[in-house]
Amino acid sequence: MGSSCSIDPSIHSNQSKKIPSQSKKYLPKANKNVNSIKSLTNIDSKTNKILKKSAITFFSQQNVSSFSNNKSRKSSIYINSSVKSTAEISNASMNTLNPIFFQKPSENIFWKSWKNLIPSNSNLLQTFYTSYISEPLPLYSEYEIKKDLPRTFPMEKFFQILNNETFCEGQDKLFKVLKAITLHFPNIGYCQGVNFLVGFCLLMNGGNESDTFCFFVKLSMDSNFFLIHLYEEKFPLLYFLIFVFNRVAKQKIPEIFEFLKKLDFPEEAWLTKWYLSFFLNGFPLDQAVRFWDFFLSNNLFSLISLTISLMKNLKYLFYNKEKIDFMNLINDLNKNKFLNVEKCIKEAKKIRINKRKIGKLAEEFIQINPKYKKNFCLLYFLSYNRIKIKISKTETKKLK
Repeated sequence: MGSSCSIDPSIHSNQSKKIPSQSKKYLPKANKNVNSIKSLTNIDSKTNKILKKSAITFFSQQNVSSFSNNKSRKSSIYINSSVKSTAEISNASMNTLNPIFFQKPSENIFWKSWKNLIPSNSNLLQTFYTSYISEPLPLYSEYEIKKDLPRTFPMEKFFQILNNETFCEGQDKLFKVLKAITLHFPNIGYCQGVNFLVGFCLLMNGGNESDTFCFFVKLSMDSNFFLIHLYEEKFPLLYFLIFVFNRVAKQKIPEIFEFLKKLDFPEEAWLTKWYLSFFLNGFPLDQAVRFWDFFLSNNLFSLISLTISLMKNLKYLFYNKEKIDFMNLINDLNKNKFLNVEKCIKEAKKIRINKRKIGKLAEEFIQINPKYKKNFCLLYFLSYNRIKIKISKTETKKLK
């Protein structure tokens, strides 16, 4: 598969053929028992019925309010000028975020700002977390989680085992949070890749388990992010992001897009690696912090804006070179110190993807892949087509 703008429905005909063989290793293992996206909000029967009802209500309110009542977000899906990133608030220099910063984690200004960007009923979620800690975990999920513990940021002191311990403090906290997330979303279960997101949050907040769980669930329920939905069976939301990237890249960076297409290197092989980890798998942590600050100040589709900016800034390293050079570059980016992160973010802010365009692309994607026509996230984005965008008289004159 090359850099095709469309996704062949036959790709998803069965589990073994849905993704090119060379890119399978980048995808997490999803729970095979996924039946319906609506069941994401179903809580274990042992959990109090009142909490269950509250959680479902919360989920619905999050989606509706962010879609129709959230006046702080504009029709442009890309940037919210009313929300400033942590860097703009604190004028913090990323030079202070070196590996030593992560060896002794403590709650920092970035984390405090991120929590304020994603508000919700944390008290309710903390109650859930407490109940999940005492509940049993399916043996298969427990095995998969424990297998990924030593793979999660092994170079960071917080996750390193000392004195022949079974688990270090960081790994013990990581296990508990991953267990709680697995129980909270039973129809998705545990997926490889979530461990990096949770581990990163623990590094950023000083190892606060309940804060990490609440933050992850907030991002999963917030319609601007839909975090957990990226790990659904057959990965419809992930493939939609790749689909949108192709459409936007063809328009914004046509030369690079055509070059990547000629390489015949599937987008799934590298975009999956970036998107499922939100750039944690592939970039140094100090750079990932700034990417997250940009992403959390906006929404899910800012991943695409950032990707296009990154390709423009990395162009001189792979343009007019062979396929193997591009593969090596993607795999070695976590060692890079040459990338101008602030320049990338500045350029990404100029790449706007409005809601109407997202809605049209969702409609096109569903037509190409009719098996996704009932997918909750895609239907939500499809509704963007019906949003009425208010244009002031001044803007109308400019358009004329």
